[in-house]
Amino acid sequence: MKKRLLALLISAALYLGMLPTVALAAEEVRETGFFTEQTHTELNFEDLKYIPADEEAIRALMEETRALMEDPKNMEAVGQNYDVMLDQLFQMVSMYRLLEVKTRQNVTDTELALEKERLVGNYSALADEASQLIRDILFSPCAAALDSRLTEEDIEYYKEYEDKTEEELAFSSEEVEQTNEYQLMAFQPITVEYEGKTWDEDSIYNAALAGEVDPITYYEVSNQLARLKNQTLGEYYIQMVEFHKSMAEFYGYDNYGDYAYENLYERDYTQAEIRSFHAAVKTYIVPVLALVEELYYNDLDDGTLSEDVVYADYTGDVALDMMEPYLKKMSSELVESFTYMREHGFYDTGYSETKSQGGFTTALDYWGAPFFYNCPNGNLYDFNTAVHEFGHYNDMFWQPMDMESESKNIDISEVHSQGMELLFSHWYPELFGEAAEGVEHFMLYQLLSSVVEGCLYGELEQYVYATDNVTLSQINREYRRLCGEYGMVEPGDPRRAV
Repeated sequence: MKKRLLALLISAALYLGMLPTVALAAEEVRETGFFTEQTHTELNFEDLKYIPADEEAIRALMEETRALMEDPKNMEAVGQNYDVMLDQLFQMVSMYRLLEVKTRQNVTDTELALEKERLVGNYSALADEASQLIRDILFSPCAAALDSRLTEEDIEYYKEYEDKTEEELAFSSEEVEQTNEYQLMAFQPITVEYEGKTWDEDSIYNAALAGEVDPITYYEVSNQLARLKNQTLGEYYIQMVEFHKSMAEFYGYDNYGDYAYENLYERDYTQAEIRSFHAAVKTYIVPVLALVEELYYNDLDDGTLSEDVVYADYTGDVALDMMEPYLKKMSSELVESFTYMREHGFYDTGYSETKSQGGFTTALDYWGAPFFYNCPNGNLYDFNTAVHEFGHYNDMFWQPMDMESESKNIDISEVHSQGMELLFSHWYPELFGEAAEGVEHFMLYQLLSSVVEGCLYGELEQYVYATDNVTLSQINREYRRLCGEYGMVEPGDPRRAV
């Protein structure tokens, strides 16, 4: 049980127009045997219902176990009760993840958001009580009941477990509450007035795409919108930063980054060690990104990558339909996980006005099923996202989903997703015809950008959490400075930042 009970909820933290495709002749699927068979629910995603935990029953089971553990004759019953308790807590974690998906699908559903906050608070309390019980069993005559159920590392951890205070238990609920509020705030439309007309991000983007506004108007409106959004969300972000700092300090960390690296990202390196990687990216990757970016924009200019390809509709099932014929050429196991995802509805890639931005894949562990979510951008990036996230989906599909399974860190998981993008590019000529080279440059541009931007934001976050009483102006100036170092803008005076 590498993920301790109290840390489980923390880590539960996540595309085409009618382009020509080549009809494939009937052929056998390429059989592979890379993965270990796992168990997955036969239910469809729409059949999964949120069921609040019976907290009274769980606590009654704990009390019963406390009475039993004083007599070694009850060894078997104690072990069985432990299994039932763990299963009920495991179900709570999966219910949280189900709510996470549903609240992302509809950011405006405040009732679900409040239920998610309530669940986190209740789970934190129950997980603390369960951890206390496990500790006490290990010092009881029935300690041997857990020998086959816990690793030596787990046993050492629980023997030293200290009861959580009310303040500690409140952290998880407060973090979910702040995240919900931030997402809802980010969802609210921001508008500005320019030359007698009201604009928001969608309207100015669509007007520019249709050629209805000149580049200067687009720049001025976009800049005003960015400044207003920066001010609106920035102050709230700083509140979250201060909360995270206090939380990390409470858990015995000098810096929130150290806490996040260990508990959220499960990294096997420190913030200090990653800085050499940041330096290497600036030296070696940033120049390559600049070259690939030039190739991409040249493709746009000379028509190699036409707007019909870039701005086609890749939402819903369109990108998935494009991918499906080629997966059998790659692996029978990819076909199996992909078919399961579609037949059982464990994905949402369509457009909705109420969806939260971004794309992710999460594991609905209790049902043994991953879920793939994306809020589309309305361009070729949505196709890349479909391929990328299916890499995550396939990885999760073949991994054990239970309380004892050792979870993998976020860096390893990216090998599956980015690797899938690179492998799938082999089929671009069949999918995109003459535009294949341009799509490949676009894909490489996005992949390299994710590395560069990941380092940029990593450095920025290190600065934010290492700076006492950091202000929005300081964050903006540091961001501007880092953008210059990472080739996003021309290096310049950071004092000119927002």
